[in-house]
Amino acid sequence: MTRKHGCIFFLLLALPACGSEPEASTAQAGLVVDTAIRPLEREALTEADLVGLEMANLSVELPWTTNAINRSPRPAAPRSMVESVEVTGHEGFDRMTFTFSSDAPAPGYEIRVVPPGVGVQCGEGTEGVGADAGEDEDAPPEVEHTPELAGNQFLVLRLRPARIVDQGRRTMSIGTESYELTRVHEGGISCDADDVVTWIVGLSEARSVRVLEMRSPQRLVVDIR
Repeated sequence: MTRKHGCIFFLLLALPACGSEPEASTAQAGLVVDTAIRPLEREALTEADLVGLEMANLSVELPWTTNAINRSPRPAAPRSMVESVEVTGHEGFDRMTFTFSSDAPAPGYEIRVVPPGVGVQCGEGTEGVGADAGEDEDAPPEVEHTPELAGNQFLVLRLRPARIVDQGRRTMSIGTESYELTRVHEGGISCDADDVVTWIVGLSEARSVRVLEMRSPQRLVVDIR
């Protein structure tokens, strides 16, 4: 075996033997990959964010986002009674606090901000299902309405399974009222059907939404800025 062939054979076993050590170190350094996963930047809640809420009662925090929010209800969840809604203004954001009865967990929810003129579905609906998928062509059309509220855009919140009437007891009425806050102009329940309570708010200047789920009692806190 020649010297040249021996070097090639040895190269397969140990690369540094047939080359200068500095060149091998340089090649290895070029293959180094940064695999560190950097955590998402999250702003810690302060007293100004909580505004009287107890940190010990916080069960879920969804930080500020411009995306739609969808949190599915628990399997076989019972209907939650919406006992009250409080709308308040604070430094840097407006807040809506939904309080539920204590005999059921807080319901699932869908939150999105839409431009004026967009139709809002009442009830469960069958989004994404057409006649080709087995829908009855003779069935009545889905109930959809366009909110008539003051504001440059709308926040639509759908709670399910939820209700505002139980055995003749009604906690809230269908309709809106004026708030005239920095971001919230007008809001209220626009629909109650199929165990879905739909709350709509007319907004201005608002772009981001934050959600806090609270215990004792069960509450859903929706902040807008």
